[in-house]
Amino acid sequence: LKNVRAGAAKIIEEVAEKKPELVAPHLSDLTPALEMPEPQTKWMIIHTIGMCAKWNAGVARQVFDSAVSFLPKKNGTCLQDSAIRYFGYIGALSESDSKRVFPVLEEAINTVPERIPRILESFSIMIEKMDQQDIRKLHEYLESFQNHSKPVIKNWSKRLLKRINQKP
Repeated sequence: LKNVRAGAAKIIEEVAEKKPELVAPHLSDLTPALEMPEPQTKWMIIHTIGMCAKWNAGVARQVFDSAVSFLPKKNGTCLQDSAIRYFGYIGALSESDSKRVFPVLEEAINTVPERIPRILESFSIMIEKMDQQDIRKLHEYLESFQNHSKPVIKNWSKRLLKRINQKP
């Protein structure tokens, strides 16, 4: 049964990547999948819900706590990455959503530092909705990543700093 669920979740995720507005009306039917034992189903569905958040924000916001529970290291990289992506999509909905998401991503920088590239990607998705206080905090992190040993983190930092510096 787990292979069937994971297979169905993959198909739904692929449809959502191309036409999220087709999947969005059905998000409430997908949320029970976040309770399934296999991580594959969870990561595809949380990613799907994130991608569809713009079209069904109410249901997307309802699974916030589930996404938070997917962040600890014991959950594995794929589930963590999908939850982190979800947060970027949620943070992009509004300034108040961004305020709710920012501390979660900020904490993830410290608790799962190996996921920093994905965290920075999520900040890039939501940066337009971030207030000045959170922009300043993000700027501090980005400055500290300028000499990071990983080129991907340096590159994300440079791109985000450029966007911040262009904001009025």
